[in-house]
Amino acid sequence: MAFINVGSFVDGVRPKTKKALREAVADDPNMTRVHFDATSVFDTQARYSAQHTVATDDVLVVVGPDPYNNRKWYANVKNGKVT
Repeated sequence: MAFINVGSFVDGVRPKTKKALREAVADDPNMTRVHFDATSVFDTQARYSAQHTVATDDVLVVVGPDPYNNRKWYANVKNGKVT
């Protein structure tokens, strides 16, 4: 299990609230609309989906709405669910 720091996108736009991210993940079981981008300077090209957490037991640690400029909320995505 690994903890991966990420930002999130829903249909190419960063969600403004944790509730919006939670609803998008719940409404998109195939994870075609929701994507996560690594915020680490060592892994900047990586992209993840909530399904990645189901397959690997990793935890995506999301900061939003913008991990670089606006850190108002935090969430964890594990086993395809937002907490």
